Amino acid sequence: MADKAAFESLVDIMRVLQKPEFQRLMASNEMREAIEVSEIPLLQTLYEHKYAEIVSDKSYNMTYNFIWVMSTIVPAVVLIFLFALLTRTILRNLNKREVTREEKKRIRQLKKENAEAQRRLQQTKIEKKRS
Repeated sequence: MADKAAFESLVDIMRVLQKPEFQRLMASNEMREAIEVSEIPLLQTLYEHKYAEIVSDKSYNMTYNFIWVMSTIVPAVVLIFLFALLTRTILRNLNKREVTREEKKRIRQLKKENAEAQRRLQQTKIEKKRS
């Protein structure tokens, strides 16, 4: 009977220790100072164990966050950079094609003007020979 009652009280204590409110309280500086001043060894041991667990959880979270950043944000930034580079290259090529088309139009126009000027020159030579 006594063992069962002790076990149930231990289970109750474990439930209290798992509550988020108690964990926040254990992480606070005031609680830490109060426990360090107290002379109850069981309470000090529980606090040290729980405090070490909280610190290890924080380092785990930092490691997890670092891995998440490296596996999510960094590839996204690289993809954005590659997309920008590709877009820039495509726009340059499009601009070159437009310039080439404009140049071709200008060359055709100059050829026509040149041919017309040569015809006039020929006619002028013919008219000079006739006169």
